[in-house]
Amino acid sequence: MVAAIAARDADGAEQIARAHIREALRARLKLMQGTG
Repeated sequence: MVAAIAARDADGAEQIARAHIREALRARLKLMQGTG
């Protein structure tokens, strides 16, 4: 993400940030369900 921001690639940085948020949510849900 830092590289995308440094390259002024707003779309790329946004995609990376959204993917990160999705994966973090999945990980939290797994932990809450006791399957992680």
